[in-house]
Amino acid sequence: RVYDAPPLFKDGEAAHRAQDFARCDALYGKLLQKFPASRYAHSALYNRGLCLEALKQHALAAQHFRRHAQLATELRDRRDGEFRMGVNLIATRNYAEALHLYDTLLQADDLGPADRAECHLRRAIARIHLKRVGLAERDLRAAKSYVREAYGEHLTGNDLLAEIHFRRGEIYERLTEGVALKLPLDKMKGDLAEKVRYFRQAQASFIDALNVRHSYWATASGLKLGELYERFYRDVLTAETPPDFDKQTKAYYLYELRKALTPLLEQSLSLYEKNITLSE
Repeated sequence: RVYDAPPLFKDGEAAHRAQDFARCDALYGKLLQKFPASRYAHSALYNRGLCLEALKQHALAAQHFRRHAQLATELRDRRDGEFRMGVNLIATRNYAEALHLYDTLLQADDLGPADRAECHLRRAIARIHLKRVGLAERDLRAAKSYVREAYGEHLTGNDLLAEIHFRRGEIYERLTEGVALKLPLDKMKGDLAEKVRYFRQAQASFIDALNVRHSYWATASGLKLGELYERFYRDVLTAETPPDFDKQTKAYYLYELRKALTPLLEQSLSLYEKNITLSE
């Protein structure tokens, strides 16, 4: 069969609409291989990147979006490629390169508030994974401010705002997990107070994400809340006990501790049940 660029491009678009991403990838791949100088090639790079992203081949997708941005003759097309490249860099855990990309983008003067919100959000994610938590939270605050500037009071279901709250919850979830409860008792009291403080920050942020009422982030936040309660229960229950506790004393101590912590497990179970309903 003789192929030409226009029918390959048209068939690729049809495959993408039908969510047949493997066929979409193959068609655009053939177009780029056989007709690299075609006027369809630049758009095919972007469209194939979307198909590869859907197939979770994020490294290849990032390469296609990078090339699309490099070859763009219009600023808008270049920005489209850069934004999709950034998402895929983060998906491949290439946080250092993603950080550099968003540092560069945030210096540009052509971005509107919604684009700036996304850049701050994605840079925050990169910074979280690079253990730059203070800077990440600063980015999330900036992102939230730009979301409000872009969308005003129309924030119900806003995916950017929901993810901002969710990522802040992740920061404090990690901080909660990082506090170990170990003797001596005076140290443990201080550590427990810190752990509770982080726990409440994480809880508040996941609840804020839920309240935005975006279906995906609400489901994800409900799951995180259940895990948060469950993990806190486990961490407190497995905390070190004084070495002078005999078998009977330790058994009584654990009995009382479980009784005090039962409401946490009940909350966790309730959240999991609600989340199953919401997911369905």
